[in-house]
Amino acid sequence: MSRYALFYSNGEIEAVITIPHDQLKAQKTGGKNAISIGKKSVSDTTHWVEFSSGRAKVKKKTNINSKYKVDGLSLSFKDLPAGTRVATGGGEAISDEQGVSIEFDVPGIYAIWFYPPPQYLNTNLEVTIGDP
Repeated sequence: MSRYALFYSNGEIEAVITIPHDQLKAQKTGGKNAISIGKKSVSDTTHWVEFSSGRAKVKKKTNINSKYKVDGLSLSFKDLPAGTRVATGGGEAISDEQGVSIEFDVPGIYAIWFYPPPQYLNTNLEVTIGDP
């Protein structure tokens, strides 16, 4: 039996599996690839697969910079990785090179969830908007 990380071309790990090597090909469906991870402690929530060296390599995800600015009923994030999905209870936005801004209708305490590209950890925070 061997341990493998199944991953997509963007580096996102879908699952970590333990199977006989001769059954690996059947797991590589839907555009998934596999990398042998041996006894390493690897998880789909804490790791991703990087290709910059020309070879696939499992790496730990890093935290995003979730610093923000509140201006009235507006919330803005300037340093998020491009492509980060920022979600609140009332909607979502995708960050680009300029960051992302969200407008709220009423003051309150809001939960914000971040779903960045695969090399970063998903995270969340609570933000007070206006004077609740």
